[in-house]
Amino acid sequence: MKVLGFLKDSAWDKLDAVQFYRTFLPLRELSRHCPDGDIKCVGDEVVGTMSDDDLGGRDIYTMSRMYNLDMCQEFVDEVHRRGGLIVLDTDDDLTEKYRLVSGRGDEFLEVLGMMDYVSVSTPPLVTLLGPYCKREPVVLRNCVDSSWMQNVAAKSRRIVEDSSTSIGLSGSPTHWRDWQLPSVPLARIGKEYPDVSVLLHGDVPRYLQHISKNSTVLNLGPVPFSIYPVLLRQFDILLCAVDSDDRFNDGKSGLKALECMALGVVPICSQFGPYLDLAAAGAPIVIIKEESRDGWYEAMRNLLEHDDRRRHLSALGPAWVLKHRDMVNGGYKQWLDFYREIAN
Repeated sequence: MKVLGFLKDSAWDKLDAVQFYRTFLPLRELSRHCPDGDIKCVGDEVVGTMSDDDLGGRDIYTMSRMYNLDMCQEFVDEVHRRGGLIVLDTDDDLTEKYRLVSGRGDEFLEVLGMMDYVSVSTPPLVTLLGPYCKREPVVLRNCVDSSWMQNVAAKSRRIVEDSSTSIGLSGSPTHWRDWQLPSVPLARIGKEYPDVSVLLHGDVPRYLQHISKNSTVLNLGPVPFSIYPVLLRQFDILLCAVDSDDRFNDGKSGLKALECMALGVVPICSQFGPYLDLAAAGAPIVIIKEESRDGWYEAMRNLLEHDDRRRHLSALGPAWVLKHRDMVNGGYKQWLDFYREIAN
């Protein structure tokens, strides 16, 4: 089986989370477990130096969220002429039915119809994208590389004092609405618990800047994904907040909670489908009892008041992820089964 994955940039310090989880990591593991295969990834900077003959001869070509409508049909025709198949992957809703992402929602829908196969990270994306695809999209669940995350995190030192418990939020600008509900109770926690350090990592909405007026707050800016585990491990407790009323979030996965557990960070999660599924599967996470400010406050307060419970959940997390949602430890098999099926 010959598979070629396309990346925006193959340089390790420029590889973003989407490219890592949805192309690089699964294909890396496929190459390790298919000794008779030819499976690899190339970045745009390399593709530009390769001839059509160098690129040709593969059974499957795959990429995540990468498409160019102006050149797509020509690319599809050439791949088909050489006997190959194309898989476009997406782990988010790029249709722009509910939220503007790139301004290219209509182009995305048109490209979906050109692809031989579409892979997604969650069942709701199958329902959303299915009508625009040649075949029903295939779910390939997000999995992490626990060992890599832990090794990277182990090279860093803790920013807050060991006697302090750190709690907060981490994410991209897409969480602007998600963080509104827990923001007020988080500020209250920071005010009522002087020994607690509030951490804010990533692209922080303006309204969260006011937390620092009543508590100790550390702002950790965005970093390359290659050192992301260093920042995530600074948290003892992370608020995995998702606004379930925002239809854009329908297609999101529970990846953030998986990343937390892999590093021993305890996630407090919204009553959001993928998080509820993890809890039902026995994952050591906390689900808020009600979608309200009081619900968030009580979940945070309970963990802070019962540190033994937090430490217990923290200790269980890495082993649970390794067993159930680790790409290296079996997670790659879903990609392997899918690619083998369509290649044959």
